[in-house]
Amino acid sequence: MKPKIKTSFFCNRCGRYHECEPEDIDFTGNLFHDFHAYFGYSSPFDGDLLEFSLCELCLFEILRDFKHVPKLDGKNPVEAFDRCRTEKHPYYEDTFIKNYKEVEDLSKK
Repeated sequence: MKPKIKTSFFCNRCGRYHECEPEDIDFTGNLFHDFHAYFGYSSPFDGDLLEFSLCELCLFEILRDFKHVPKLDGKNPVEAFDRCRTEKHPYYEDTFIKNYKEVEDLSKK
């Protein structure tokens, strides 16, 4: 029988991490995102691939610093994030508030 390997999620920026068992129904891991940046010609890192992960809390903090904030479904994602952190949703009620609080309370390494 193969040993069960936990699934791990982490944020390179703040150090938050989350682990879960393979059979767990886990939605917290969905609040961690992987990013990849490929360096092209004229960069001293030509051909290199930079990979990192961010939790949604850090992602939206970074987006706050953007001079030109990208759009998410035609809307400002930072404003939407702020609403999800503080206001009940008509259908999901306080689920998003609780989800973000759970990420906020994760241990850091």
